[in-house]
Amino acid sequence: MSDSSRTILVVEDDNIVRMLIVDVLEELEYTVLEAADAAEALAV
Repeated sequence: MSDSSRTILVVEDDNIVRMLIVDVLEELEYTVLEAADAAEALAV
């Protein structure tokens, strides 16, 4: 599988929930981009 298909953007305003999701996805070897809100996600 190519690297681009293993990248995911997590948008979550609750910092603890976002950190948990990111940790799980990274354990599954995804490249994770994260944002706290829609504006931040659009800037990624």
